[in-house]
Amino acid sequence: MSGNIYPKTKTLKADVLTADGGIFYGCFLKGGMVYPALTARHKETDCPEEVSFACYAEKPDKMLLLAADGLYYSKDGSAFYKSDTEFAARSPFLFDKQDGEEEAYLAGDEKLLHIKPSVNSVLPFDCGIYGGVIKNGRLFALDKDDAYKIRWSGGNGGTDWTEGINGAGWARVYPEKGKIINLVVFKQKIAAVCERGIAILSAFGAPENYKLAYIEGVTAEIYKDTAFVADGKLCFYTENGLCFFDGARIKKSCLPLSDEITRPVCAFSFGGKYLLSGYGENLKKHCVIVFDLQNESSYILDEKISAFCMYRQPYCFGSGGSYILEQGGEVCFSSGKTDFGTGKRKFLKSVYIGNSSEAVAEVTNGVKTRIFVGVRGFIRPNMSGEYFKISVKCGGQIRGITAVAEVVDGI
Repeated sequence: MSGNIYPKTKTLKADVLTADGGIFYGCFLKGGMVYPALTARHKETDCPEEVSFACYAEKPDKMLLLAADGLYYSKDGSAFYKSDTEFAARSPFLFDKQDGEEEAYLAGDEKLLHIKPSVNSVLPFDCGIYGGVIKNGRLFALDKDDAYKIRWSGGNGGTDWTEGINGAGWARVYPEKGKIINLVVFKQKIAAVCERGIAILSAFGAPENYKLAYIEGVTAEIYKDTAFVADGKLCFYTENGLCFFDGARIKKSCLPLSDEITRPVCAFSFGGKYLLSGYGENLKKHCVIVFDLQNESSYILDEKISAFCMYRQPYCFGSGGSYILEQGGEVCFSSGKTDFGTGKRKFLKSVYIGNSSEAVAEVTNGVKTRIFVGVRGFIRPNMSGEYFKISVKCGGQIRGITAVAEVVDGI
């Protein structure tokens, strides 16, 4: 008998989207489909460099930035003008003037920036507070000299610090939960986010009725300036990852990428989303993780961001300048290692991509890489390897990615 004898093979299929280690840039996975999500669109502006803080004063209609070389302001989010005003702030915060005027204040270390529609001016502000929030016409803030003390202003707003039964006052949290690092208005109360837990200040009616309550459960160390309310939950980032407080108990997030960031820089929330900027440990670069709490998904914005601001739409600022966060940009997916459930060497015959618009696909076996452009539907990589990683970039949805390979069946 003559002729070639070929080893027996079998065909294997794999759902590429669900392989461990998949990364979603500007898109999220739900129900086996990839949907476009937030993307950061670069805005051509004369934005200053090294922005550490940004805010929007609604009444005087001005955006303000604190940069490495000083204070900037803008009336349209495009043109930024450097202010002649000397203003220093380690933990700045904004609050409105309480008399109905179209004015606001930005609190700095020892001064108030009085923001008007026309000219800004500086006022003294030596009441020894920082990190404030407004609730029911009073300013609640942290004491500069006592890290466990919450102070509140009188009923005439953040410039009224006359003490009295119905005037300015203070409360002190138990030291067991650590120093207070942030105050957040949450469910009509004041959440005092401490280094290792949360205290809740009920601030209704006269100050004599204010009271503190403590939430059970000690968390890992909480990072400063990461506490924001999103989708009815108080979100904050700890050494062990993202946590939520729903008003009753603290829970650790189970969403993907919940412990990716190791050095948080800043955070933000809007539209049921919690955004955290910092260094991605596994990605080995700075990025923003978007936790979409309404869709129970998470994904990456591939930008190094140092400040966020809501100005008619969400803005962010970073090493590339100014960006607008917009829904529905380019979808970019990079799979984890797809090995079809076996460590054997196999032959990748085809990949089906359920895209409606043309895509760019990249396939690698860890040694060789092949790039396919103008893809609609099937590609045929015809590559061998122990595993494969598949990346797809396109506009619009992706209705699944399926790979087919052959592997020797038997000895």
